[in-house]
Amino acid sequence: MDNKIKSIVLLLSKTFTVCLNLISIMIISRCLSVEVFSEYRQIIIAITLVVSIASLGLPSAALYFMSSENRNIYLPNFYVVMLGLNILLIPVCALGIYYFDYNFNTDLFTNYFWLFLILFLLSFTNASIENIFIAFNQFKLIILVSLLPNFFFIVQLLLFLYSGKGIEGIVLALLLREVLKIIILFYFIYKTKFEVRNVSLVKIREIIMFSVPIGLASIIGVININLDKLITGKLLSKEEFAMIATASYEIPVLGLIGMSLFNILIPSLKDKYNVSNNREIIDLWMRAGKVMITIIVPITIALIIFAKEVIVILFSDNFLNATNLFRIYQLNALARIYYYGAFFLALGLNRLYTINSIINLLSNLFISFFLIIKFGVIGAAIAIVINTYFLVFIQCYQIAKTLNVDIKEIFPVYELIKGIVITGIITLSIYGIYIYIFTFNLWIGLIMMVLAVIICVIVLNLCINDEILKYGNKIFWKLREKKYVSSK
Repeated sequence: MDNKIKSIVLLLSKTFTVCLNLISIMIISRCLSVEVFSEYRQIIIAITLVVSIASLGLPSAALYFMSSENRNIYLPNFYVVMLGLNILLIPVCALGIYYFDYNFNTDLFTNYFWLFLILFLLSFTNASIENIFIAFNQFKLIILVSLLPNFFFIVQLLLFLYSGKGIEGIVLALLLREVLKIIILFYFIYKTKFEVRNVSLVKIREIIMFSVPIGLASIIGVININLDKLITGKLLSKEEFAMIATASYEIPVLGLIGMSLFNILIPSLKDKYNVSNNREIIDLWMRAGKVMITIIVPITIALIIFAKEVIVILFSDNFLNATNLFRIYQLNALARIYYYGAFFLALGLNRLYTINSIINLLSNLFISFFLIIKFGVIGAAIAIVINTYFLVFIQCYQIAKTLNVDIKEIFPVYELIKGIVITGIITLSIYGIYIYIFTFNLWIGLIMMVLAVIICVIVLNLCINDEILKYGNKIFWKLREKKYVSSK
């Protein structure tokens, strides 16, 4: 199966997961109070932090080591590493539960101590599932692990909320979702042949030594992303935390598009670097960036301009005071045209990637404290945006230095500016027509936003990069040809 098909399958799978997660947020924000929604967001942040810290780059290691011909040799060693980390994680999770109570000024986590302990352990184990399935070309299992657990999560969530369980019901629904994922993983383990005699301390050490630098960078990255929530959770009220948690919600499909594309590009980048083919690396990297511009820019600009409608749809009108904050946070998405971790991973520059992340974390910590104390929730949003673009500049500089080229050769600045200007003009024009005729209508606003995105994607494909348009056209004609043949 070629890289484009892999990327599309993975993207569709993750998109479905994201859609169901969005539905869960819509349900919770409407069925529960702002204070309880704030607690739900605290739970999600806690899970994200624990999994990132505990994983130590294992998901990336799964993709890296098991994409080779020796995947069956590395697989049992990977299982041993996961088992060992699970055991070590038990006291870490226990301490984490008390820390989250302290940081968020609550007793939520200790009240459900055992539920959270099991939830953290299962979430860690499941973090590598999709990457393992990708490496073994198990795309049916990727789809299954996206569909089944998340579908049951929504059903369980509705049942628990209907029965009046509140936050306890949410925790139980999250826990049962992870249990279903574990069952699918056990099925894969049962069906996949591997030999215990392949377990080797050398291989285990190799996996750990590869994972730790990537893991450190991942931990730092996750702390960076959630630093504003951690600081506001300690310094500000639950209502202000809920406002930040709402506004900072980046529509996940933007990140998923990049992750799906660049994870698939890792083997190609690695192969080209191994034969010192820097020119092809640059061409592939720039090409990927231009493709991303045609998707990311239209979606991001639409979210910024139609922010009021998006907030009401996702979180209800109880959170309208977070609209301008939401607009500020969405500026981060324009930096998502590249997933820089893919480049550093492919070229084995794990240490450099970690150093960059540490620098960014320190600057983020300093700026966030200063701006939050000075300006409150607005300061938190501005700090995150400043640090996001600071990190982009550092990483672009490092990539240019590694490939011995000028920085402008590895970032499509002209195309990005062109895309923003064209998209801004088109989307503002459509928004102006919508406001003039309807003032504010939730569903018509949503339709106009989707229309603006579609038009902008098509226009940018014609002006910047037409690969998506060509590939879509190719699929259309293939389907039409099959339909014609089958009708004969």
